[in-house]
Amino acid sequence: MKKSVKIIVSMMLVCCMVFMMTACGNKPADVADTFEAEVQTAGKIVIGTSPDYPPFESLNAAGELEGFEIDLMNEIIPMLKTADGKSYEIQWSQMDFSTIIAALQSGQIDLGVSGFTYNPERKCLFSTPYLDSSQVAVVLKDSGIETLDDLKGKNIAAGMGTTGEDAAKEIEGATVTSPGDYLIMFEALKNQVIDVVVCDSAVGEEYAATNDLFVIPEPLINEETSVIVAEGNDRLIAEINSKIEEFMKTEKFEELLEKWGLG
Repeated sequence: MKKSVKIIVSMMLVCCMVFMMTACGNKPADVADTFEAEVQTAGKIVIGTSPDYPPFESLNAAGELEGFEIDLMNEIIPMLKTADGKSYEIQWSQMDFSTIIAALQSGQIDLGVSGFTYNPERKCLFSTPYLDSSQVAVVLKDSGIETLDDLKGKNIAAGMGTTGEDAAKEIEGATVTSPGDYLIMFEALKNQVIDVVVCDSAVGEEYAATNDLFVIPEPLINEETSVIVAEGNDRLIAEINSKIEEFMKTEKFEELLEKWGLG
């Protein structure tokens, strides 16, 4: 009886091994050797974004995502093709900016798209830049704050984990906080809870255009905007780079820049 049980168990183990080897063998070699092997879900790209950063990404009155980077990804991602020639689809995942890199590293998302600029301390891969940008200081009009030198000793808000936060911390005597997303920061600024918001220049101009705000002309730092991908996903970032570079040569790219006031 014991002998029979051993034989049955052995046969079951052999069957399992054969099944696993067959399953692995059925995986197309052209998938295993391309960026598709680095995507979490077949035929789909999951993108993490923080929609509080117009004109890059925000929510419209209907609660739908809109913005330059939203449109950009809606053009670029379908250019990616599966092994059988189908276009990739996008699944957007809304999250706080400070959690996007962790979501990449844990495999929750495939890309991060939220006004990211290069920072060697960020443990991720950066795509070919598609937009020049800078970090600027935004203040109330007639606040008496007109130059970068006037920022010394002020209460400054900046996004947690952003290059703007790093730049703000270099200002002499400044108190730097991250009280929430940028909608909250600009409300705090209008209510004089804080003195300054540091953000991307395009974002600062966007908020200043609809509020009684002033953008200090001299930037704190100049930088470039990219998509981010988890470390190790070298084939995926290479494919993204290829499509970004291809799309940037088109008239449609120029139209998007003009549409969102970035041209």
